[in-house]
Amino acid sequence: MRHARGIRRIAATIGNAVSGMSSATEMTAAPTSAQTHMPHAGLAQLIDVDELSGADVVVRMLGPFELTIRDVEVEQWASHKGLAVLKYLLMSAPRQVRRETLMDLFWPGYRPASARNNLNVAIYGLRRSLEAAADHLSLILYRDGCYALNPNLSWWNDLERFRERLATADAAAERGDQRAAMNSYLTAVGLYRGPLFEDDTRSEWHLDEQRFLQDLYLGASEALANMYLDAGEVAGAVAAGQEVLRTDPCRESTHRLLMRCFALQNQRQLVARQFRRCAEVLERELGLPPAGETLRLYRELTGLT
Repeated sequence: MRHARGIRRIAATIGNAVSGMSSATEMTAAPTSAQTHMPHAGLAQLIDVDELSGADVVVRMLGPFELTIRDVEVEQWASHKGLAVLKYLLMSAPRQVRRETLMDLFWPGYRPASARNNLNVAIYGLRRSLEAAADHLSLILYRDGCYALNPNLSWWNDLERFRERLATADAAAERGDQRAAMNSYLTAVGLYRGPLFEDDTRSEWHLDEQRFLQDLYLGASEALANMYLDAGEVAGAVAAGQEVLRTDPCRESTHRLLMRCFALQNQRQLVARQFRRCAEVLERELGLPPAGETLRLYRELTGLT
């Protein structure tokens, strides 16, 4: 099968995310009726393998950048700027990008002739890197002063899939289809290996989008935690909530969710510990006390006045 290695990597990532959630739910002592019917989504539900195997180019942008062309991973890049241009084109697809836009973004303050020359060098190196892996297949096209990804090739990228699954999950949740919503949230969470272009520490143009996508990931993970909690799968809710706090320890709504989980397990000491952790991290990172809502919940769950 074409792209077997890329498919196995993506399948493993999603499978691990799902099995982690599923393992946590198995820790509860006696399954409730709700637990029995909650989906522990399998790989076939989460990823369209035929879609992957039919793609000419498979791109992973969430986490470390990876690009595979017909089962050959590009491992060597001629220049950082050439790779940065490719990433910008991927983020802009399917729109074309004017040459001047790339010049202004990656060579600000340069004279036009110098910026154009640098762009040409970067594009030349980029094409050499891609064609070495793609047997001279043209991935980047230039026409009428614009660069674009080759629309005649079939592209698959995790970011597009991530956004699609979130939209599907939100729509399912809105209409009350909890099973479909959970499956789609699980797919999205599994696709999110880390921040957008996580291994690119030299560029800044993508940082706003990186933060926005991380917020979407945290929202999806918290939505999963709430779904587990609503279904009575407290251990699953705890696992999902703790994963959120590993990324954003200041997320107060998730601290409150974990406090409710521990209260349902009759673990008042864990409720108190979670509240203390919330207060400590908010003070350390933001110089703020817990919100009134958090304090009220803590008092309600612990019986303190």
